Amino acid sequence: MERFNKSQGKRDAAALQAFALAISALSVKQLNKISMPEALLKALLAYKKIPDHRAIPRQLKYISKLMREMGQEELQRTFSNIPNLKVK
Repeated sequence: MERFNKSQGKRDAAALQAFALAISALSVKQLNKISMPEALLKALLAYKKIPDHRAIPRQLKYISKLMREMGQEELQRTFSNIPNLKVK
């Protein structure tokens, strides 16, 4: 059984949050064109409407959680066609 590396887990979470931030920078029109789970799309659209800067990190963590639940392969399929966007 492989031991869980806490530092690696933190690095993975930080990379996923950075990717969530990159995706959230896409326009609403671009987001609507991407085939993704409804919950993720709603979370990304809600992120764009958040006026309070203190709520933004919390929403990014939620988006990251939804992306983590999708799995690496589905993330790559979903977002691989977007130019200048890298899936880690």
